[in-house]
Amino acid sequence: MGQQFTYEEKRQIWEREDGICQECHLPIGLLGSKEFHHIIPCALGGDQHDIANGALLHTVCHSRNYEKLHGTRLTAQRASQSKKALKYWIYKRGKK
Repeated sequence: MGQQFTYEEKRQIWEREDGICQECHLPIGLLGSKEFHHIIPCALGGDQHDIANGALLHTVCHSRNYEKLHGTRLTAQRASQSKKALKYWIYKRGKK
């Protein structure tokens, strides 16, 4: 089983995302169940409990885009790209 955010971390991610899926940009309530995704997988050095490393997704969006979100191979290059993506994502969220 993968790493999980705590209840409090999930609550903070939910509030930050305003209940909106970060993949399809629709409210979570429209498609049902939700998942809290680690942007940088813990296996690649992502912080398991850092809410900046979390994103709110519909379960169906997470499943449909699993390969895009997680990649099929864990490589140093992918880890570097993921860290750059996280920094950009945090920057964009701050401009909201």
